[in-house]
Parts: sequence; structure tokens; C-alpha cells
Amino acid sequence: MQPDRLLEDERLRQQHIDKIEVLERIKNLFFLPKTEAMTTTMAARFYEVDRKTVQKVIERHGQELADNGAYIEDYSSLKEKFGGDKLSPALRKEYGINTKGTVLFPKRALLNLGMLIQTSEIAQRVRTALLDIEEGADDELRVRELTREQELQLDVLNAKEGVEHTLALKRLTEYYDRYKQSYEQFLGFKGSMTMAKYAKMLNIRGLGRNKLFELLRNLGYLRENNEPYQQYVDQGLFEVRATKFYKGTEEVMHSQTLVTPKGADRIFDRLREEGLG
Repeated sequence: MQPDRLLEDERLRQQHIDKIEVLERIKNLFFLPKTEAMTTTMAARFYEVDRKTVQKVIERHGQELADNGAYIEDYSSLKEKFGGDKLSPALRKEYGINTKGTVLFPKRALLNLGMLIQTSEIAQRVRTALLDIEEGADDELRVRELTREQELQLDVLNAKEGVEHTLALKRLTEYYDRYKQSYEQFLGFKGSMTMAKYAKMLNIRGLGRNKLFELLRNLGYLRENNEPYQQYVDQGLFEVRATKFYKGTEEVMHSQTLVTPKGADRIFDRLREEGLG
């Protein structure tokens, strides 16, 4: 698989977003004191690009980065981490701290950046490492799944008529019903989730965050601006959360649509009715 596919495919990026251990394999991590996050300036140094390159990625993919943990920390909060008045102009410049608020990238968001920066050798190495892990895991998984499928098929063929055959066929049917099984495992999740996380959980080929938004608009759940109709908020299917981000030096507010566990259940059933689950 070509590493540059991660630049183009958001769904593929979300499939790899939890593999944060890759970052330390590529390069040592240095975070802002008393945090496990980097500023835009520090992230630019990590990926060995100029700060404007990272800012352009933020402008194009701000919502995706926010979904994966990037956030703005107030200047007063950062001052406390540095011991009050010890945050001098020199330190602010060194770390890239903005008195109006500073964008911070925890590990997941930092990894997300590496999947989006085109002109960085470090980012290219991150993408290559991510896909190397996937290919190794996929090869092992394919062998294991093929063996399991063959075992279940043989059980059906060798089972005696009656209860034994019925049970063997039931096990094979359950095996094939992958989406339902993965969904049932998910039901233990508590709290609302982003569209990116929900799309990843659904595990439907070609259905990433943006396609899921489009599908939910077509099904009548969301408005054109991707916010849910009030009736579905009242029913407890969605939650709308206000988040803020920077576009350059300008503070921009985003209304983030989240899916509740109840909404995940309802939408999953609807997708199956539409032949998509």
C-alpha cells in the first residue's frame, strides 16, 4: 500500500489514528512542560517544516484535527503550567505560545498531522511505518480468518442432522455477520462520539466521516450545515457541541455534531434497512 494514500483518504487515516507509538519510533518527542502536547511551532520542528506549513494543514483540516484531540488552551492556563509570571517573552517565542490562546496537539492529533503534511520527510516516514504495521497485521489476520472460516464450514458439513447441524450453521451465520458483531462489541461505549469515530466503528467500505455526513443528510437526520434537526436532538440521537479553533490568528467557532449511543443504535438499524450495514 502506498504511504501517500493516507494523504488522500480520511477513512484510512482514522483507521490508523490510535497507533501513536509510531511517533516515538521515528523521532524523540518533546512536549510543552506539564503537558503531553506540542504547540504549532513545536509540531513544525518535529516534522522539520516551517510553521506556515502546519498552519495551512490546520486551515484545511481543522475539524479533523479537533476530532482527534487538537484543542486551544488559554494563555492564563499555560502561564500556570509555567509557574505564573515565569512565562517570559523569550519562552513564548521558543514554544510558540500565543497570548490569545494556543493550539495544542496531543499525540493523536500530532500523528494526524503526520498523515496530512506532504512536504516532510519525517511525516513520510510516519506514514510508511503506519502502513507497514497494517500490512503485517492484515497478513496475519487473513490467515487466521481463513482458517476460522474453513473450520466453521467443515463443522456444518460434518454435523449430524438435527440440533448439532442447527448449532453449527448458527455459528457460521454469526461469523459472517461481522458488522452486527462489531457493533454489539461497541455498545459498551459510554458517551457521545464524533462522526469520524462512528464511521470507523461502522466499518463500511468507502464510508468515512464526510460520506457519513452526506448519508445522514440524505436520510433526513442532518441539515445542509451538518447539524441535526432539533427533533433528533430532542430524541437523544445527537449532541451538538461548540468547539473553537484558530484559522491563522482568527478564532473560529465550530459546531460539532456528535452521535449518542442511542443515536448510534438507531442509525445502525436504519443503515441495515437501507442495505448498508
